[in-house]
Amino acid sequence: MAAIFGFGVLSAGARTSDESTVSGAQFLSTSALGAAASGSALGLQSPYFEPPALSDPATPGFTINSGADQPDPFMFQQGGRYYLFTSQDKVPQNVPVRSGAMVGQWGAPSDALPDPPAWAEPGVTWAPDVAQFGNNFLLYSTSQLKGLSPATMCSGDAISTAVAGPYIASPLPFVCQPSLGGSIDPRVFEDADGQPYMIWKSDQNARSDSVDTQIYSQPLSADGLQLLGQPTVIFGPDETWQGHIVEAPQPVLVRGEYYLFYSGGWFNHPGYSIGVARCAGPLGPCSDDSSTSLLGSNAQGQGPGEESVFSNAAGFWLLYTPFSSTLPLPGPPRPVSVAHLGFGTAGPYLAAPLEAPVQADAYAPSMRLSPESARVLGSLIEKGLATPQQYPLTINALQSACNQTSNREPVVDYDETTVLAALDSLKDQKLVRFVLPSHGRSVVRYRQVLDETLGLDAPQCAILAVLLLRGPQTVGELRIRTERMARFEGLDEVEHELDLLASRDEPLAHNVGRRTGQKEQRWATSLLVEQTPPVVAGAGSAGEAHASGRGDVLESGGADASGAIGRRANEGDVRTQIAELRAEVAALRSELKELRVNLGG
Repeated sequence: MAAIFGFGVLSAGARTSDESTVSGAQFLSTSALGAAASGSALGLQSPYFEPPALSDPATPGFTINSGADQPDPFMFQQGGRYYLFTSQDKVPQNVPVRSGAMVGQWGAPSDALPDPPAWAEPGVTWAPDVAQFGNNFLLYSTSQLKGLSPATMCSGDAISTAVAGPYIASPLPFVCQPSLGGSIDPRVFEDADGQPYMIWKSDQNARSDSVDTQIYSQPLSADGLQLLGQPTVIFGPDETWQGHIVEAPQPVLVRGEYYLFYSGGWFNHPGYSIGVARCAGPLGPCSDDSSTSLLGSNAQGQGPGEESVFSNAAGFWLLYTPFSSTLPLPGPPRPVSVAHLGFGTAGPYLAAPLEAPVQADAYAPSMRLSPESARVLGSLIEKGLATPQQYPLTINALQSACNQTSNREPVVDYDETTVLAALDSLKDQKLVRFVLPSHGRSVVRYRQVLDETLGLDAPQCAILAVLLLRGPQTVGELRIRTERMARFEGLDEVEHELDLLASRDEPLAHNVGRRTGQKEQRWATSLLVEQTPPVVAGAGSAGEAHASGRGDVLESGGADASGAIGRRANEGDVRTQIAELRAEVAALRSELKELRVNLGG
């Protein structure tokens, strides 16, 4: 249950692993900061990184939410929506989360963590951070350990398949350093090579106001559930205005430079401010470039801090809460504020606010894939869902996945050059990610990010994988052929997901009618450049097929000759289906044999 950290620190309840692997994590917050400098046209425009500087330091930002006290704001963006997480303070939710298509236009808050962890005192949940790892989302937050005196705060984790939760908490703390007063303010950072790190603050100031706090960094496993290796101190107080406290760490990577945003001083004092340090990498070391803070008390509120950073198509944004009060406590509820950021040669700076409201990034426009790109993307989705232990894929594994003879139509024989060309095309459309060698790996690996780019869940990805790999399918065929990737209890569930895919602003699936001689209508993905199967007479729209109860629309009319043609076509279909089933049985037998060998049977 305990593990020895570096520097002689005992970690109570921290879960560690000797696993050495490349991260499968997908982030839409901090990692987007590094990605923004890559190949997008927008990212190459210098005004995106270097907008005009703020002219009036007394009014650096604007309020995006007020009412209840909302410290420690964190923003996550997915599928055209923003999700704003805040700390619990005099509100019924353990982890309040609000969402909306535009910043500041939120729905009512829900509780991302309705059941707090068993190790935590109720009513104390702070500093939320959310990261995506494959098809799962992890919520990291800070709570108080039960039954420990003096009071000690530690960080835990919880898992969900949806951004807003509900999350299921782990029974043990994720990282805890009681000899240092505790461990708070967890934050995930993903490096350019795909390796994720956990960044946090040791809580010495909970025991003494004269001992320096420290910021730690430690690699994370690919699923985000384990700490790897040893923790490293990357930063501590080094300027007078910080006193003995630096906290709320937020690493970012922009234009190849690593920065650490942080808050310094006591949170309930007017001197509480936001600073930024420059780092050598995710494991530091970090040091201040300036002896002054980036953002301090101003006309919009006293003691701004508890910051996080996110980016979108409009730019980079600093999220924070001003204390909005003069001492003594208590003061009015803390609102959530946001300020525009720029990144120049001298480092980050406060930029002039934008006049337009901050909207969520739109879905990628009108994606159309070549047959080669469709096969590569479908193979990546399939393997990621069906065999996550072998994912991400090497180029050899991906080539074999594309060329396998079962569950593919048509069967192809792609060489490595063809697969690499398709990967390059998919990367340009932000549908795949190259995972560079690191932490014991010797070759580049590849993983799909279609779910991230388009805001899709696992069942929708499974359906698209089958459509990409096998062409148009009936609802029944989709249910059978997605079994290893997602479980549908009935055909109605498959139809529901198809309806969602078809009703998007940029449809990802559509009804292509019935094959001659068949009663059931088929569905195809709209991601392909062209769809070859013909639409037969009498085929309805996607909505009509759904309304008809699995699309059993009978073909009208037809002479004897056409009926004979239909019967011959149907017989051919049956033979094809028998051959496919035999191939699937053979593949399953092969996998079962391999499993028995591995188990020593």
